Amino acid sequence: MAVELLPDLAEALTENGSFDEARAVIVKSAALAAELGDQRATARASLARVALGLYTAEAVDTDGGLQTAHAAIDLLGALGASADVARAWRLVMFIYGTSGRYDLAADAATQVADHARRAGDLRLVGLGAMGYAATALHGPTPVQDAIARCEELVTEVQGDRKAEAIITGVLAVLHAMTGEFEHARGLYRRGREMLTDLGPSVTAASTSVEWSRVELLAGDPAAAEAGLRADYVALDALGERYFRSTVASLLGQALCEQGRDEDADRFTALAAELADADDTYVQAAWRSVRARLQARSGDVEAALVTAREAVAIAGGTLDIDQHADTLVDLAEVLRLAGDAESSGPPLREALELYERKGDEVSAERVRILLDAVAVP
Repeated sequence: MAVELLPDLAEALTENGSFDEARAVIVKSAALAAELGDQRATARASLARVALGLYTAEAVDTDGGLQTAHAAIDLLGALGASADVARAWRLVMFIYGTSGRYDLAADAATQVADHARRAGDLRLVGLGAMGYAATALHGPTPVQDAIARCEELVTEVQGDRKAEAIITGVLAVLHAMTGEFEHARGLYRRGREMLTDLGPSVTAASTSVEWSRVELLAGDPAAAEAGLRADYVALDALGERYFRSTVASLLGQALCEQGRDEDADRFTALAAELADADDTYVQAAWRSVRARLQARSGDVEAALVTAREAVAIAGGTLDIDQHADTLVDLAEVLRLAGDAESSGPPLREALELYERKGDEVSAERVRILLDAVAVP
């Protein structure tokens, strides 16, 4: 196989969860590129190696990954390889999104789309659109603005079923935040079906992330659990870690909501084990669940420390909705510790954040909690 095709094969194998085969192809690609003195192929092999490492948590080094990506951008740009520059920017987008730097992730997503259009590569345009949709959901973009932009993106990527499915899943969560639960359920089911029709993949096995967020907002943690368990089993069978850590943290939350503390603790521990240190979403999420479990078991001092760690992690990102979630969990820990009055300040801060995002469902729940708090 020609050296220029090997990185494409590695990317496809990575997406399908064939990580050992992808690793072998990357090694072959790098060796052949070095033998030929092909700088472009060498840069692409290095990008594929970093991307595989993010999925499998093999020697993950965020700073090193960014350096590799930016070095590739400079080299590939000088060579006029616009499609490959788009691929490098996609890696930058991925890394910044994982660490909660959604402003930089959005900038990188724009670069992906711009360079992909220059190359006439519609698949890469779709990848940029998917990344931009994720930043709209997790970043500070108000819900209604995010819905409008994601609807535009769905139209722009028509024909790219994977991109359309991912953006549809994002729209499901956004609509759930406004209380449109049946519409949201229809969206996430459609997105999941579209991906399933394309065949088994890591992406198809991670759609429960959106499914569960819709159902947790709707107050149905059992429905959230059903989707998450199926995806966890599929991702575990592949040896995938990146999405599996997110699924495990959400499973812990769904089980905690049902009062199944032993199971919740097990998945929280798995999330902590699987998550990369720079994966701010999961690092905050598993701590929030663990804090509630610790408080329920009577270990309130440890619970307060853990809850405040979660708040600090989420508060250091642009994900204002998750920041608010961690503040609500801190308030719950304070209540369980017998200090209900002290739960007022974190609840009021959470309410302001939810209102700024436009998460109407979560804001209303906090208002109910505040009504029950005797504010000094």
